[in-house]
Amino acid sequence: MPYVPIGNASALAGAVQNRIVALGDRFALEFVEGDDPDGPQPRRTDLDASLAAFAFLAAVQVAVRAWCASDSTDPADLVATALHCLDSIVIERNPAHRA
Repeated sequence: MPYVPIGNASALAGAVQNRIVALGDRFALEFVEGDDPDGPQPRRTDLDASLAAFAFLAAVQVAVRAWCASDSTDPADLVATALHCLDSIVIERNPAHRA
């Protein structure tokens, strides 16, 4: 699949974004597959799993950007920033919206 830059974004930025989407899709599948290989197969449209996966990836992406902007070279700072971002995520299920 060709990477189409948006606005002034580079082709590399498009490739990175494409990879993030692919990772999110794979994470979402992992969330719904569970430990039983004979159990129900995941649906690619499982919204709860997709939301959880992409919230996680967004938190990591924000942490990496903040760490890069801080001029720190200490990986512990990156980990601390990532943990802060992940701790800031709140995902609540509304049972009224369940099918």
